[in-house]
Amino acid sequence: MGLNKHPKAKASGTIPGSINFPQDWLTLGEKGTFRDIPALKQIMKRQGVPDQSNVITFCNKGHWASIDWFVLSKLLGNPNVRMYDGSLLDLTAADFPMELKVKI
Repeated sequence: MGLNKHPKAKASGTIPGSINFPQDWLTLGEKGTFRDIPALKQIMKRQGVPDQSNVITFCNKGHWASIDWFVLSKLLGNPNVRMYDGSLLDLTAADFPMELKVKI
């Protein structure tokens, strides 16, 4: 969404055209237990994440993207998921255009 900018990022925002959702939507409570498969499918559908299409996960520094990759590829069975192991830090350093989806 571009709501929280990492201190080392050159710009706020997210990749234009990307689909965003808070990480805590994928888990229950503070223990990090994943939601059940029907709930995860419903979250992805409501957010407009393609079911079996090519998807690239990313985040500010690279670590949350791995959780999204795991949920989409291993729990939901999409073989077309890839993870951008760089991050928005890399993209903003390269002056990649950013989009602000939410402005506060």
